[in-house]
Amino acid sequence: MYNLKFLKFYGVDRRGYYNYPRKDFNLHFNLQDLEYLPNSLLHLSWPAYTLKYLPSTFSAENLTELSMPGSQLQRLWNEGQKPRNLKHVDLSHSKQMVEVPDLSMSVNIESIDLEGCERLVEIPSYFENLLKLTWLNASCCTNLSVLSDMPCNMVSLNLGWTAIEDLPSSIWSQEKLVELNLNGCEGIKKLPNSIWKLYSLTSLVLSKTSIEGLPPSIECLSGLECLDLNSCRKFVSLPTSICKLKSLKTFCLIGCSSFENFPEILEPMELLESLSLGGTKLKELPSLIENVCCPNSILPPSSVILWPSMSMLDLSDCTMLEEIPDCIFSLNSLFRLDASGTMIRSIPSRLQPSIKHLG
Repeated sequence: MYNLKFLKFYGVDRRGYYNYPRKDFNLHFNLQDLEYLPNSLLHLSWPAYTLKYLPSTFSAENLTELSMPGSQLQRLWNEGQKPRNLKHVDLSHSKQMVEVPDLSMSVNIESIDLEGCERLVEIPSYFENLLKLTWLNASCCTNLSVLSDMPCNMVSLNLGWTAIEDLPSSIWSQEKLVELNLNGCEGIKKLPNSIWKLYSLTSLVLSKTSIEGLPPSIECLSGLECLDLNSCRKFVSLPTSICKLKSLKTFCLIGCSSFENFPEILEPMELLESLSLGGTKLKELPSLIENVCCPNSILPPSSVILWPSMSMLDLSDCTMLEEIPDCIFSLNSLFRLDASGTMIRSIPSRLQPSIKHLG
């Protein structure tokens, strides 16, 4: 045992959901007298660990991966640990954990999963110095209200369903950030103009926040593919520059019950496939066709379809919408149209034959 390098137990998945009754799992281990773990360990995976701490004699200096989802840990270890080789930590759903373990010496750490650690209230300030950290999941840490500055190499940051109200300025300077999830952060009321610096962002989830609009500088997120504003009940307006998001494929405004007017589309959004407007106060759609006339040309204007890739359009529960606009007929790729719960009384027979699902 002194030279043991890998120790892995089974019986629970990574989210803390047991594959068989927990009492059966505990029958195999009497942990009350656990006083020792070999310091040679490189990989420790122990889901549903039932003690409050790791043994005080254990040194984490050789660890490269630590996975203890669904544990009863309150604190991982005492001060003085030097887990310099640690790269991956999963403490998700450790509902008794009161503080993030001291990882200040973990200069090689790449990912940290704290999802569902409900008693955590802050992310320590030393996180800013973890320069190899690229992935942090703190979603469902419902008491988490303090977020320190983040290192500059973040790729994925999930803060959904936390109590955070203000994000540090370093978040809006993450040039490598690809995914930012703020789902359910009701304390978030506004996005800064500096959001333009997130030019690697492909997914921005703002659902169930308290924001009222988007800054015009969002037009600079040229790689953004998914923009989710689901159930932002205070959301009122979009900037006209929204059409400059040329990579946008999925755009969700479902449940934005204060949203009334979709801005005029000034440029084609050629990759937009799915637009969800259900449950808004929208009265009409913007024109989806633009007549383009070449200067000094004797030819008549040509028509440009502004949403040529649209395959799914959700207008359900738009109770102010009374008719399907003629521009819908130009969407050759439209596969699914949901107009249930609207004031629309009839569906024109000339709808595109490509539509297979009509609600």
